[in-house]
Amino acid sequence: MKLKETVATLTFISESGYYVISQPEVCSHTGDTIYSNIVLSPEQMRPIIVDMESKLLYADEWWSTQGSEESEV
Repeated sequence: MKLKETVATLTFISESGYYVISQPEVCSHTGDTIYSNIVLSPEQMRPIIVDMESKLLYADEWWSTQGSEESEV
């Protein structure tokens, strides 16, 4: 059984009050670790939380599949 790769995920409130989701990745050109950050306001978080909770109900189905579907929230 091959497990899917996961990366460490950091979350925090920024100095300007945004909720930040941060994940490291390796730059293909330099090999340096860089961070991808998603910066969200409370208004943006609400529909994302609802979407994530609904997706978790069916995680056993979609986590084991190869393809992925994007949700627009």
